[in-house]
Amino acid sequence: MEERPPIRVLVVDDSFLMRTLLRRLLEEDSDIKVVGVAKDGLEAIGKSKELEPDVITMDFMMPEMDGIDATRHISENSPTPPKIVVVSAYSQNRDELIARWMNSKAVGFIAKPSDHVSVDLDVIKDDLIREVRAAAQSRSLTVGFQEGNKKKKMPISAKKIDKIFVIGASTGGPKLIHEIISTLPEYFNYTVLVVQHMPEGFTNGFAKRLNEYSYLPVTEVREGDLLEPGHIYVAPGAMNMGIEPWEDAGKTLLRFHLNREPNEHHVFPSIDHTMTTVAKIFGEMTHGLLLSGMGKDGVKGLAEIKKYGGVTLAQEPETCVVDSMPNTAIVEGYVDKIVTPEKIHRYLEKIAKK
Repeated sequence: MEERPPIRVLVVDDSFLMRTLLRRLLEEDSDIKVVGVAKDGLEAIGKSKELEPDVITMDFMMPEMDGIDATRHISENSPTPPKIVVVSAYSQNRDELIARWMNSKAVGFIAKPSDHVSVDLDVIKDDLIREVRAAAQSRSLTVGFQEGNKKKKMPISAKKIDKIFVIGASTGGPKLIHEIISTLPEYFNYTVLVVQHMPEGFTNGFAKRLNEYSYLPVTEVREGDLLEPGHIYVAPGAMNMGIEPWEDAGKTLLRFHLNREPNEHHVFPSIDHTMTTVAKIFGEMTHGLLLSGMGKDGVKGLAEIKKYGGVTLAQEPETCVVDSMPNTAIVEGYVDKIVTPEKIHRYLEKIAKK
């Protein structure tokens, strides 16, 4: 069997200690080789041209030129652009970072574990390596919707929650989810749950951005929140999101329950967990859509939705930035419909009219 060459990585960070720690963590994986480091965006541009790495880990806040501007320059001026993973500290403006990251061509995102340069960086090692591996396997695609315009909220037309739509995604998902939500018609009568693998502390900014471009209200879920009709809910980072019945004054309502219990794929939030709890309650009124991502999270979730009589969809693998999640679900026979990004839009319009 032919041995694969290692993934060649350029590490960019303005902190010498952080560059050293990131290099050490990455090189603990035998399939990764750090070919160089850079201390700011300008140096990253030169090193990228010189070294031609497969992947760049890019700090956000740096002197001379920040990581997002450097990402944009490298992506637009390289014959074969490397794939870029943004590595950001919590201390920065999260909403601004999410907005700028989504407008860039970076494919991944990792949050540093604290406000300070710290040896505690080891806690993100698995996530960091997973994102670098996913970036190395990713495609540079322009397939998808247009972003759309900012929208005013419309009156909620749904009177009760009887239909639910779960969207699960990992690498390559945030921008497509944004495009999907921004093109939902104002009469869309499903409650929507969004489960996107994203670090803790940044899903709220993601939800706020989605809310600006959606006719329907979009919020990040908190423990105990009640499900309401005509709303879109985003699972918080680092938490599994499920739903459960709740008795209140003789009425049976539905509320969200969050937990940090380990899951099979060691990713948070777990798509499998959300889809499974939803399918058990909503049965045939459940729709599940699995988008771009590395690994197998969401595959068992679609299997549960199918088992309870719901409808399962997966993004056409050739249109994914990383195709392993939807492709695995398709191969294992859990998908009713395979949809391109354009067909997702048409499908959602179709079911909204029923």
